[in-house]
Formats: sequence, C-alpha cells, structure tokens
Amino acid sequence: MNDHKLDNEIVEKWIGTKCHYPEEKELCNFYVKMNRDNRNNHSRVIWEFIRNAPCLEEFHLDKFKMWKENEQVVCVARPMSPWLGEVVIDNRCSTEKTLYDIIRYVEDNLSIKQENQNYIFLVVLNQEEVFNQLLQNAGYEKLSLTTGTLQYNLQKEINQVTLGNGFSIHPLSEVFDFDQLSKLIWLGFHYEGDIPKINDEVKLSIKHAWLNYNRDICSVVLDKNGEYASFCGFWYDEMTQTAYLEPMVTLEKYRNMGLGKAAVINSLRILQKCGCKRAFVDPDEEPYNYYIKIGFERFEYARYYQKTF
Repeated sequence: MNDHKLDNEIVEKWIGTKCHYPEEKELCNFYVKMNRDNRNNHSRVIWEFIRNAPCLEEFHLDKFKMWKENEQVVCVARPMSPWLGEVVIDNRCSTEKTLYDIIRYVEDNLSIKQENQNYIFLVVLNQEEVFNQLLQNAGYEKLSLTTGTLQYNLQKEINQVTLGNGFSIHPLSEVFDFDQLSKLIWLGFHYEGDIPKINDEVKLSIKHAWLNYNRDICSVVLDKNGEYASFCGFWYDEMTQTAYLEPMVTLEKYRNMGLGKAAVINSLRILQKCGCKRAFVDPDEEPYNYYIKIGFERFEYARYYQKTF
C-alpha cells in the first residue's frame, strides 16, 4: 500500500470524530508507517494509551514536534511521559540538516534542568545509523540499559493460567466497578490519602482508574468475596496489530500467588483472538524480571542516549 492511499484510509477509522491533538490524523498516519518500516515500533499503540489518559493535557502536546519533507511527515519527537527530559524520536529522515534541527529542538524544548545544567534522555531507533552517528558527534553518550521495552509474541499458543480456589478471572467489561478499580489501584500502588471517588479531585497523572479503557481486553481477578484482587489494562491498535500493557496491579496481600500473571495471560489470549501479533510493556526496573518470567522478551529495537549541557 502506498503512502497516499494510507493517508486516505486511516483517518476516520482509527481517530474518530473527537481529536485531542490538532494534528492527530497526521501523527497516527505517520506512526502506522513507522510500524510498517519496523514491526517492533509501537508508537501508534502508545498514542492510543496517551490519548485516552485523563492526564493528556500534561503530556505537553504543544511540544510534540513534526518535521515534513514533500508535505509528508518524516519525524516526530515527543515526551515519553508528562515529565520532560525523556524523549522518543520516531524518524524516517536521513537529511543531515533536518536531523540537526531535530537535535536542536529537543535540546531547547524538551530538556530539563538538573543541578544548574540541562539534561536530556533520547530513545532513537536502531536502524537510524546516520542519526545515531550525528547524536554521538553532538556530544550524546550512548547508554547500555539493563531494562527497556519488552514484547510478547502472540503468534504462538498461549496457555491459560490456573487460578487458586476462590479466585475467578473476567474481562473488565463483565465486572466493571469504578470504586473497586480505584481502590485496587490506590492501594496496590501505595498512593497516599483517601481512596478517591469518581468525582474527587486527584492529580491527573495518577488517575489510572479514570482511563478510558477498552474493557473487553482488560482483565480482573476477583477474590472469593467478589472483590478486585488484580487488574491489568491493555490498549490495542488494530491497524498495527499491537497492544500495550498499562497498568498492572495486584493487592499486596494477594501477591506471589500468580494472579497478576493470570490477568495478563487472560488479556493476551483475548488480544490474540482479536488478531494482535505483538504486545509491549515498558516496566520499571523493579518489575522488569517479573515480566520476563511471564513470557515477555527483550529485543533490539532502539538505542538510548543522554546528554548534559
């Protein structure tokens, strides 16, 4: 399929009528092309998570930057999270002038102050040899990280996990209860203060219970009393056949019982039936090996750089 046909096909099907970001159609179109260049690219499904987050306004959408050549988007730079200083660069351009412009932009607009100096961390695709070399020429230090994005290959048989007596597993759509979800997430992540109700004022970046989940692909484990014991949220992009796991949480009293794994595997099996080929997760250092044990795998996808200036 050529790029012009892709431009005409994606927009209405994948965006809908409500656009949170003025250039969302072009952004999503570009991310689909990036995935076709490299099936390990999962920026499109990450955007699906971002655009459904209550903290969308905290992702600095005004700092998302596109570069175009011949009226086609060739690069997008965006913050990794609501906090500046960490940037993902998806790039299809090899023009040095444009690449240097990208470097200048992220340094001027997306870096943070640390001890009276500017700091920036970049994620750049492995395949971008010209760009990777320019970054090193510009004083960036290449990092060897022991963590990073993991993926699960869904093009294989996935066996269901057996739960202990008294526990049952369900799609979120079957058992949705906002108060229970809020309680599980609040206690499971050890947030401080009272468990919030749906109309309470809460810092946007921790409003996980308010996410606009696709409830059919998320999973909940209930205990014998019908209370939420574990939950995993998934996001799915049908166009790229990729999924993204965020969040996953289990009540502390039920940890080390296989409930989290059961929730994740249940959702993966649902996603597999939907046609999903790959699922991704970006775990912190502490749960990293946990996801490895579940069956997620390391893969060579990107290079990581940092610079203090």
